[in-house]
Amino acid sequence: MMWLFIREKWPWLLWYVAFLLLANILFWLDDGLSSIPVSYFNGLSLLLFVLFFCWRYSVEKRQLQAFVEHLDELDRHYDRFSPFQQQYADAWMMVLDEQTRQVSKMTLRLQEEKDDLLAWVHEVKTPLTAMKLGIEQVTDHKLRTKLEQEWLRLFLLLDQQLHQTRLNSMEKDNRIEQVQLSDVVFDELKAMKSWYFQKGIGVEYDGLETTVYSDRKWLAFIIRQLLSNAVKYSRANEEIHVYSHQNSKGQKELHIQDEGIGISPEDLPRIFQKSYTGNIGRESTVSSGMGLYLAKNAADKLGIAITVQSEKQRGTCVTLTFPTQNEFMKILDK
Repeated sequence: MMWLFIREKWPWLLWYVAFLLLANILFWLDDGLSSIPVSYFNGLSLLLFVLFFCWRYSVEKRQLQAFVEHLDELDRHYDRFSPFQQQYADAWMMVLDEQTRQVSKMTLRLQEEKDDLLAWVHEVKTPLTAMKLGIEQVTDHKLRTKLEQEWLRLFLLLDQQLHQTRLNSMEKDNRIEQVQLSDVVFDELKAMKSWYFQKGIGVEYDGLETTVYSDRKWLAFIIRQLLSNAVKYSRANEEIHVYSHQNSKGQKELHIQDEGIGISPEDLPRIFQKSYTGNIGRESTVSSGMGLYLAKNAADKLGIAITVQSEKQRGTCVTLTFPTQNEFMKILDK
């Protein structure tokens, strides 16, 4: 802090050096001052200046500390500031008040837009449910399959938007419990069966009869994103493998592995970034870049580690590593 104070007060130092230089020149030119030792004058003036400099450093250091430590109550500490510093504080408070008002307006506007969006999503879900019931009445198998696919695409997009809107307040909506992995996985596979049936994709599963600690609704959303990606980027008549096991650390892992187009090495480090589609996005319009982003953010808040291994044209394996009960209690205590 002393160095900063010296940099701040360099005009004082420059003035003192100029004054001392002028005084020494006068001593040299004026014979009337010859009776006063130059060294005595220089020493005395230097001592007085150092004392003054240290006093100002002490005063202004206390003022700065008071300002930094009490930013939220500056009006109670004005007596510690000089008139100029009080003017600075007044100006800062005016700017801060204006910025606070602007932030409050923006926060309120964003909350209103979020509420409107949530209301719209819920309104759209009603006709979507009616459409589903209507599709089930269609007797033409090819037409029904096509309608179910389009309905599923619409449902997944709407579902992403709903969970994206709720993601920031996810902690308020959590209910942690023991969740049977097989129940969640089978429900999601059943919901999108028309999609992978149409592509001729087979699903193999193993070891799913196990429980994990998580929020069932958000876990279902994460698995839904991973399964939809596996189906989306698999070629016709390929296989998707869903299996679970316990690793050496006692953590349960869920693996969703496909044999699809895979992910380029240059894209792999960025797949969890919002709206990042990589080479797939340039080659096709089916990728939105939101699925893995939302899944990763939701998984982080549940203490679930999500990792991806992939080779171009050889498939992708996504792994969810669940915390143990003790690890999960530590996460909840944070």
